[in-house]
Amino acid sequence: MKRPAAVLLAVLFLFGAVTFVVRAQLRKRQLLEQRADLDPDTMAAKFHSGERPCLRYPPEPKDEPEAYAASAKRLDDVGVEADQLADVLGHFLTVHREREARSHTLSSVDEYLSQLESQQTDPLGKLTFWIQRELLHDKLDKVLNGATTTLEDHERRGVLMWKALSQEQRTAFDELDTKVPLHLEVSGLVRVLRELKPLTTRRRAKAVLALVVEKKKARPEFPVRLEDLGLPEEKTVDAWSQSFVVTAVGDTIEVRSPGADDLTDGDDIVERTVIDGASFTEPRPAPCGALGGTLVVHRADFGDHLDPMKHLMPELVGGVMRGFKVLEVKPGSPPDRAGLCTNDLLRSANGFSFEDPSATLDAFAKLRSANRIVLAVERAGVEGTITLDVRD
Repeated sequence: MKRPAAVLLAVLFLFGAVTFVVRAQLRKRQLLEQRADLDPDTMAAKFHSGERPCLRYPPEPKDEPEAYAASAKRLDDVGVEADQLADVLGHFLTVHREREARSHTLSSVDEYLSQLESQQTDPLGKLTFWIQRELLHDKLDKVLNGATTTLEDHERRGVLMWKALSQEQRTAFDELDTKVPLHLEVSGLVRVLRELKPLTTRRRAKAVLALVVEKKKARPEFPVRLEDLGLPEEKTVDAWSQSFVVTAVGDTIEVRSPGADDLTDGDDIVERTVIDGASFTEPRPAPCGALGGTLVVHRADFGDHLDPMKHLMPELVGGVMRGFKVLEVKPGSPPDRAGLCTNDLLRSANGFSFEDPSATLDAFAKLRSANRIVLAVERAGVEGTITLDVRD
């Protein structure tokens, strides 16, 4: 009888061990999932010391648009642009991390594990945590180290940007870090950036407008085109990386930003000025309807900016390509400057037939460098040609 009893005892022990391991693994998963219960206010109140707000566990930003707008205005006043703000964040990641290290007695991993340990209320949970603590510590360290590379990259850019700022700009940032440090944390900085983008855009638009006016006063015949101003690309776009639209009609010059994609037309940012006695009404370079003529176009307006995918659509009849149909022609667009009309059908250019899809891309590549382009056009059933004299 002793042997069956021993076997039964061994089976029960093995069953108990397996049950414990399974429950321990499930409990470990629960421990890892308990991060959602560690809200920033609880962690800050338990581990942070000092009068400043805890930036190791920053709370969610409050809905205070006026405060974030005021921070953005302070930065704009000293010439900080939206593009610079994201890089400056890296500097304050370093500053805030070092500051918080002095306000906490434990590392962030140890604080996290300490909070998890205090949440275990049943004996199995406490025992499982004691067994798994080192493993959890290693896993959290790996997660933290995995994010270190990204943080170090931000911090390197932050060092470079901070050095590039003027003393006045650094002072403005330091004032914000003293008064509203949460505005320079990631979540808060996103809100400041949202407020700063229109300010940056308006400042850039004013600079473009001033340059156009300067060139127009010096040379009244100077064309009102963004690409003729000789500005670096970053100065010809708004804070959403959209190109400015420059127009001159009558005695008024206007620089317009379309703004963010989710803004309506009414939210466009516009800067304009009036020059007394000036007349900037420029003739249309290519009147629609004139087949058989020769037009002068600038390569920058035509070849460099012509996007077949944007301005043209393949015309298929019975599965056979006949050419490219011109989509809606907008004033100032490459098709408009080339004298084309909406719904014109381009059959060929310089002998390159657009009926052969395989040769189309090669044709467009060669046309970009051509000094003379002869377009075969079908307009409302009438065939003709338009010759373009391309000037650099």
